[in-house]
Amino acid sequence: MILLVAVSCPLSAAEERNCNPAAGRVDGTCHTEPPRPPWRTCDADTYSTPQDRQVTAEQQRRLEDFGLRIFSPALPGYGPQDFKFTRSAVIKRFGHPLSTRSRERLPYDPTDPMEIVTTWEYQGFRITTVASKPHPDLFQLDEGEAFDAKVPLRHGVRIGQSIDRWTRQFGRPNCSRGHPVYDGEYYFACGKNKDVSCVATYRIELFLDGAGKVQRMKWSHPML
Repeated sequence: MILLVAVSCPLSAAEERNCNPAAGRVDGTCHTEPPRPPWRTCDADTYSTPQDRQVTAEQQRRLEDFGLRIFSPALPGYGPQDFKFTRSAVIKRFGHPLSTRSRERLPYDPTDPMEIVTTWEYQGFRITTVASKPHPDLFQLDEGEAFDAKVPLRHGVRIGQSIDRWTRQFGRPNCSRGHPVYDGEYYFACGKNKDVSCVATYRIELFLDGAGKVQRMKWSHPML
């Protein structure tokens, strides 16, 4: 007669308990990782380069064009290197504003003259310009903001579209203070004899709703 003896072996945690979150069968003793929120929620600030974010050369070209020209006069005789423009150039570019309001502001350098900050309100967007008090009719662009889907932007993007549409056009942005941000700069020759290296910068902040649609876009020129 042969006596068979059953030998028990310890089972793994997965064999002892059904730990399959994908199948919806998890008992209370299983340890599961919470689902990661989508990147667009921007839970943490990021500072990766376009190369790190795998932005293509074409996406980067579109972004630079968008960032440098979206609220610029974009008229003959003006370019990224032309920071100052006249009231007539603003009206020729955007039309007559619905309203304007101005206030005085101390300059960054206390030795400079007082500045006049003017907000120009249009249907669905606004721009903010800065002028030196001795030259109140010679403006520099400070900020721009679009908040209506009817406002024509550039490269096929609009307010109200999913952030996925923006990333297809411009690549994936970084995150800053809880929302997606595009930062960039453009170097060019300036000065009377074009022998000085200057830089134009831009910052585009996108404000999303819970579904990931762009509700508002804010543009600024940080180095103005």
